Amino acid sequence: MASRSDYKAPKKKKSIGKKILIFFIVLLIIIGGLSAGAVWFARRMVAENAGDIINNIIPAGTDTTQTGGTGETDGGSALADISLPPSTPEQITEKMNSAAQTIVEQSRGLVESAQASVDGSTVTYNLQTSRLNNAMIGAALMASGDQLDEIANKVLDSMEAAGTQNPRLDVNIVDDAGNILRTIPFQR
Repeated sequence: MASRSDYKAPKKKKSIGKKILIFFIVLLIIIGGLSAGAVWFARRMVAENAGDIINNIIPAGTDTTQTGGTGETDGGSALADISLPPSTPEQITEKMNSAAQTIVEQSRGLVESAQASVDGSTVTYNLQTSRLNNAMIGAALMASGDQLDEIANKVLDSMEAAGTQNPRLDVNIVDDAGNILRTIPFQR
């Protein structure tokens, strides 16, 4: 008779379903890590370029003031430290249109043209793109929407300080056929 030590139990095989499940869990973790990294990078880029973005909005010949006190902005300025001088909607529109080429260049090919217009106390900024769709715009707003709100609020504060009643800023993202993909309204 054979002893128990001579008996070999059959090896249990991992089912193919378990292997697939483990593969998808690992894939999900990797994609989540990459997404978090992309969002962090996008937010960092907006934060580092906040001074340049604000300088493309304020009227020519004026300096922004910071709570730190130098009176000039640079690419590393914290967005919360920047305040705009009083500006009328016409002055803001003029500055936005004069800086349109800079905005197009800084977008790295995502924006083909930028045009601002004014109607009373409303500034409308049209950004034309053929490379963005609603899903990409939504993702960008989820990643950096709070920073866009902060910039828009500074523009609205500037218009209010200049005496504009009920200031409004509308950012229209339009496709190359002129159809509005998304309107992002900001108002008081």
